Amino acid sequence: MRLLFAKDRGQRVPVRVWGRAISAETEAQLQRIASQPYVVEHVAAMADAHVSDGVAVGTVFATEDAVVPAALGGDLGCGMSALKLTAGLLKG
Repeated sequence: MRLLFAKDRGQRVPVRVWGRAISAETEAQLQRIASQPYVVEHVAAMADAHVSDGVAVGTVFATEDAVVPAALGGDLGCGMSALKLTAGLLKG
């Protein structure tokens, strides 16, 4: 975990990142959510954090007296795939 930026960059709470690199656009979305009056403690960005509509995918934060439906993300399940598997014994 690394501290991306502390409270002194205009946001109310610090942002912590559990990843090696994030884009400038993702960083801006993280800072924007960390500036909201209902966000408490800190904002966390998971290793898969990337830009999305409104709130970056991979963003985790606690709120006080608020629910943020947009935080669910516009690309829920991105990177997922479905495979049909057959049951039975493997032949070797």
